[in-house]
Amino acid sequence: MIIAIVGAGLAGLTAGKILAQKGHEVIVLEKSRGFGGRLSTRYAGKDLDVKLDHGTPYLEANGESFQLFINELVDKGVLAPWTDSFGFHNEEGFFESHPSREMKTVYAAPNGMNSVGKYLSRWVDVRNNTHVSGITMVAPGSKWKRPWILNMTDSSVLEADALILATPAIQASGLLQTAQDETPVRALHALTSTIKYDATFTMMLGYGEMDIPGWKGVYCQNDVIGFISNESSKRNNQELTIVAQTNKQFSYTYRDVDPAVVKTRMSDALSQILGKWAGVPKWSQLHFWRYAHASNSLKQHFLESSQEEAPLAIIGDYLGGNSMESAYVSGLKLAEYWSEKLSVK
Repeated sequence: MIIAIVGAGLAGLTAGKILAQKGHEVIVLEKSRGFGGRLSTRYAGKDLDVKLDHGTPYLEANGESFQLFINELVDKGVLAPWTDSFGFHNEEGFFESHPSREMKTVYAAPNGMNSVGKYLSRWVDVRNNTHVSGITMVAPGSKWKRPWILNMTDSSVLEADALILATPAIQASGLLQTAQDETPVRALHALTSTIKYDATFTMMLGYGEMDIPGWKGVYCQNDVIGFISNESSKRNNQELTIVAQTNKQFSYTYRDVDPAVVKTRMSDALSQILGKWAGVPKWSQLHFWRYAHASNSLKQHFLESSQEEAPLAIIGDYLGGNSMESAYVSGLKLAEYWSEKLSVK
């Protein structure tokens, strides 16, 4: 079978890898030039030789299946243990250890978080810079050979026997709306439409050759900053680099404000938290994650259409939770189920 997956994030690539290993032809369509979704790495600095994880800064497991996946990535050299504790900052000052966070090993990627997506993509046909604008369920007896037609913004089309939407819920909902004359699809559209997202500003900063702080990351109770990652502690950067992420309230309030104003507010906050040096970087870049975290989720690990002749499923981090782990488990659970249901003859 030809299985089309829209979205090359952790959920989509996980499902794609497993289904490809079961003998299916898996085609992953990704609108951006990279893959991994929020497992993203930016190349910055004078010679673009500095790597900074400007999406998800680390991975941690709460369940067995995700821990097994992390162990696999460690064995392959994709991930490495990073730390078992984070610093904490509030109005009382800086604390080396977070007072309410469990001591637990988390993992970072020495070559950048996007290496997780690169690793998973080896089993599938990923087509980057390919924007799916609509989906069509084909009526039996039409000229099309397969039950799904995916329409691209460049006017090209792709036929598929089965379809998986592995995008943020709001984008999946938009695609479902293009085919919602079909009753089973309308039901999925109604469910995905209930998911809301919190945004996050991420600022990447470089300071030149300076002493590397001893802390790996700092969670903050601050009007602006929510978390700071010491990127230099993950890899052998020649200069000190950090990544700062804003909290939910600031991100909502400033989402339509001039980026220069956002950068100034973030720099001022970093000066208060880390010291004056943190507010005067040699260079900085700002990125806005519109769909950073699902603020609510659905209990199911995946959604599936009842239309047997046109298999359709939805996976993502908002199914069964709202984390990278839930994204992985969502893709895993669907792939295991479809491996039996859509077995290759």
